Amino acid sequence: MKTIVRAVCLASTGLWLGLSAPPAPDARAMEVGCYTITARAIKMADGYKHQVTVDNQCEYWLQCEVWTNVNPTPAIPLTIGPKSSESAQTAVGSSTDEVTGYGSCRRK
Repeated sequence: MKTIVRAVCLASTGLWLGLSAPPAPDARAMEVGCYTITARAIKMADGYKHQVTVDNQCEYWLQCEVWTNVNPTPAIPLTIGPKSSESAQTAVGSSTDEVTGYGSCRRK
């Protein structure tokens, strides 16, 4: 089963917001400014692979850190060009297909 969940996006104004823990799961369906962060679980032979994607529709580069509720640390850095997307793998062989993606982005 493949699950796609929109995640909480932070710092659309170019400010860096450091977080010690992800926001509450009930705040998952938010889109901020000109980018979105999504997470999905991809079925593999030995469990699920978790992937977080940043879709940047901004006219400028973004520097982001992404994580999931399953693997909150370490945050994975991503640099995303204007009008493009980048993905990061956060887990392999996970037993759960319930994954929520989180991120913090700033203008590069």
